[in-house]
Amino acid sequence: MTHIAGPRARAREGRSSLLARHWPASDASVPEIRHAVSAFALAHGADDPTLYDVALAVTEAAANVVRHAYAPGSVGDIEVVAEAHGDTLEVVVSDGGEGLRAGPSDGLGVGLRIIAVLAASFAIRSRPGRGTEVWMRFLLPR
Repeated sequence: MTHIAGPRARAREGRSSLLARHWPASDASVPEIRHAVSAFALAHGADDPTLYDVALAVTEAAANVVRHAYAPGSVGDIEVVAEAHGDTLEVVVSDGGEGLRAGPSDGLGVGLRIIAVLAASFAIRSRPGRGTEVWMRFLLPR
């Protein structure tokens, strides 16, 4: 009998896989993004604790886009790119808004700190006038 390797085995063999999608920057998109990235992570070997971390971090990043990236009444989108390679999962959540702004935020200010705690690595890249990227790396169990 021939055994055909499933997605988890293929990811462990070093093959890279990519998820790349756009969603409207709306509250309704946040759970859709969470589910899409979580399903991608599961298909590439994430265990329950890693899935929880990925889901919460991606939710926080997407919610930040909805709350902060675009002026009220304007239309924008959320771009999500996730790549699994070997034992790592990298996720980038980006927008086309104004970039990070100086000064106080109308949010609670904990979302980015949560992401920093949950991800193995984390970075924010502001592109003034062209948006912000939140980059996260998670370690997949071996």
